[in-house]
Amino acid sequence: MVARFADEWNIWSTPEGLAAKSGVLRRHCEAIGRDPNEIAISTQALLFLSDDRAWLDSKRGVAPGRSIVGTPAEVVDIVGR
Repeated sequence: MVARFADEWNIWSTPEGLAAKSGVLRRHCEAIGRDPNEIAISTQALLFLSDDRAWLDSKRGVAPGRSIVGTPAEVVDIVGR
């Protein structure tokens, strides 16, 4: 549906999930002869940010594949990817 009809696509994901699903979208676009660069892609995720390691550990299982959990430095690295 996205490859055929969308001008924009937003997905709940982590950087790794976005990369994988964007690859699938590119392949679908190629299969129908559409330039995947015509589709604006964005992502969003739940963010659990703290310096409290115990609290962060309690959040690691929340919304797997759709959440970012870490200290400020870790989150900078994750979002940078």
